This record gives sequence, C-alpha cells and structure tokens, in this order.
Amino acid sequence: MAGQESADIPEKLMRSRKIVTSPSTIPTGRTILMKKLAT
Repeated sequence: MAGQESADIPEKLMRSRKIVTSPSTIPTGRTILMKKLAT
C-alpha cells in the first residue's frame, strides 16, 4: 500500500508541473500554488 502511494506522488507532481508550465494555465497554476501555501 505504501509503495503504491509513494509511486502516486511523483505522478501528481508531474501533472501539476504540466499545469504550471503550460503557458495558458500559468495563472491557474499560480492560484493553486498560492492556495496550497495558504492552507
């Protein structure tokens, strides 16, 4: 179970990275990052 979860974390990071690096979604990515930092 723990192995599956740790393997899922990099996948999520890659997905969020794609969102942040995508030019059309930079504002959205920043908003998500700000919300994550705020919580």
